[in-house]
Amino acid sequence: MFGNVLDSHPEISCECEFLNHLKKSSLRDKVNYVYSYFSENKNGENSEPKHIIGGTINPFKYKLEPPNFYQLIYPDCSTETEFLLRKKQSKIKPQIQIILLLRKNLLKQAISLYLVKERKQWASSLDLIKNKETLNKEEFDLDKLQKLFIDVNNSSAKLTQFANSLTNDYHTVFYEDFLEDSRKVKVFNQVFTYVGASPMDDSFDFTAGFQKINSDDLRNVIANYQDLYKYSEFLPYLEN
Repeated sequence: MFGNVLDSHPEISCECEFLNHLKKSSLRDKVNYVYSYFSENKNGENSEPKHIIGGTINPFKYKLEPPNFYQLIYPDCSTETEFLLRKKQSKIKPQIQIILLLRKNLLKQAISLYLVKERKQWASSLDLIKNKETLNKEEFDLDKLQKLFIDVNNSSAKLTQFANSLTNDYHTVFYEDFLEDSRKVKVFNQVFTYVGASPMDDSFDFTAGFQKINSDDLRNVIANYQDLYKYSEFLPYLEN
C-alpha cells in the first residue's frame, strides 16, 4: 500500500519490490539493476512530470548487503573507508534518500504473516479477496505464531541496522500511522516533502484504494485469543 500511494503522487514513480523479477538471478545482476534503475534520476536530469524515481525493496529478500549500495548513495566512493568518511560529513547529502517502513505492533505483523501462510492468499487489499469466508476467526497455532513473532522482531531490528549503516539521514515511518485518518495525511505529506515532492491536500487518495484485510481487534481474528496471554513476549501488544 505504501509504495502504491507514493506511485499515485503526480511527481513520483515508485515500483513495489522492483527487484522481484530478479529474485533468482545472480547478486551481480541484482546490484547492476538497482544502479540502472536509479541512474535516470541520480543526477536530477529527469524532467518528466514523475521526475522522482523510487521503489520499495526488502534487501534481505534478495540477499543484498549495505556495501552493495555504497556507490549508489555516494557515487565517488570506491571503498568502504571512503564511504564511512563521507557518511560522517553531515553537510554532504546522500544521492539516494531512504525511507524505513516499520510496524509499531510486531505481534499484528506476525499475525498478518501467519494468516497469509495459512490462507495461502497473498492479496494486499480486502477487495482483492474473492472468498471472504476465508477471513473468519480461526484457531491459531500459537507456537508457530511465536516463531513468526521472533522472525519479524529480528527483521525489524535488522532493517533499522541496515538503514543506519547507509545513512544518518533516513526517514522512518510506521504502518499504523497510515491507518489513522487523523495521522495519515500529515505522515504521507512528510514523506512527500522528504523526497522532494509537493504536499497533497485532502482530495488526494492517501490509501491508493487499498482496504485493510484483518480487523484491528485481535479478538475478531483469533478464536483462542485468551491463550495469547500465556506468552510473555506478546503481552505488551495485547489489550488489557
